[in-house]
Amino acid sequence: MLPQKTDPRWSGLLAGSIPHQFKATAAGLCVSRHQRALKQNVNPAALNSAIDDVYDFFSRYESIMQEDISTLFK
Repeated sequence: MLPQKTDPRWSGLLAGSIPHQFKATAAGLCVSRHQRALKQNVNPAALNSAIDDVYDFFSRYESIMQEDISTLFK
């Protein structure tokens, strides 16, 4: 089960302070795209937008990302 969008682990994942080697390649690409964008534009609105997008991606593909989700959000 995914934590709420307000969980600080989402921002940690996108800031790069929670490193993770994704089993689901598409999830890794999604997260790294937002990490790169946030390095260029670090502000609360950009972070919230990135969290929304990554959360929606994880939620949509939760059934095939169980291993990554359980590792990231123990």
